[in-house]
Amino acid sequence: MQILDQEIELPADMVDWRAEIEEESTCLQAEGRAPLWNGPRYAVEAVGIFCNAVSA
Repeated sequence: MQILDQEIELPADMVDWRAEIEEESTCLQAEGRAPLWNGPRYAVEAVGIFCNAVSA
């Protein structure tokens, strides 16, 4: 696993989703409930699954 601590840019089709989730999370926090959005630092750039003879 490689973790990179850097800013990412959401794809254009996800920007509106983030705004909606942030607004809903603000309302939930005001009600004392847990927000849905876990913050700007969580993103997955790529996932790879590898198999070799030992693990197969």
